[in-house]
Amino acid sequence: MKIEYYIFNPCGNITALVTSKTEKRFYNKISTAIMKNDNSVEQVGFVDTCGDVVKLNMSGDEFCGNAAMSAAVLSYITKGNKGKTEIEVDVLPMGEKVTVTAKKTDDGYSCIGLFKTPAICADYSFKAGNNEYSFPVVALNGIKHIIADTTLSEQAARSVIKPAAKKLNTPAAGIMIYNNNTGDLKPLVYVSAANTLFLENSCASGSCAVAAAKCKIGNTITLKEPGGNLEVANKGEYITIGENIKFIKKCLEEI
Repeated sequence: MKIEYYIFNPCGNITALVTSKTEKRFYNKISTAIMKNDNSVEQVGFVDTCGDVVKLNMSGDEFCGNAAMSAAVLSYITKGNKGKTEIEVDVLPMGEKVTVTAKKTDDGYSCIGLFKTPAICADYSFKAGNNEYSFPVVALNGIKHIIADTTLSEQAARSVIKPAAKKLNTPAAGIMIYNNNTGDLKPLVYVSAANTLFLENSCASGSCAVAAAKCKIGNTITLKEPGGNLEVANKGEYITIGENIKFIKKCLEEI
């Protein structure tokens, strides 16, 4: 089958968005082929930009904030934005909605994403090696994030994230290793259906989760992620994320 897709760079979290109409049963095959063809791609989504609301379905049914913001930019590119300053993205199948303000700049698209503030759940307790940990869990529709601190190493996080996703009963799980003093954030994300595990260059949903758990209402924090900085503000009912998204290329391939 011939597949059309676009590749974006939201703060290093390289994202491929498929625009060809595709049956869901082929999602895994297509996403695997795209990621094999370009090993910089960290996730694949399937997008419909025809209606007033952009519809996005990730290959593993997870929620992905960077993909949602990239889908808004895709709508801006393909539809000329038609004078709209705000683009609404519906992330399926959970129906999590993101409103994105996108503006063309000299080196990409300046975007502000508006996310409903996720719920802070009970702490998740686990053992890694000889150490025991307990950290808060923040839940969005389609992904749950464990907000860890630097006492948890990346190696230890990798060893526990898959069983954590199963225990938390979520399509995708993240462990956000956050340094409250410096603002450094390591976002480790596992997607069960796609069986992918990445230390992502940036993670918008994880950034929302950190802001919900660690940022007081009315405040803004700068999260220093491997791919660059994200400006995240806790508005109370909503979390906003500001970042620059670059369009890399359009592809048409036989898969």
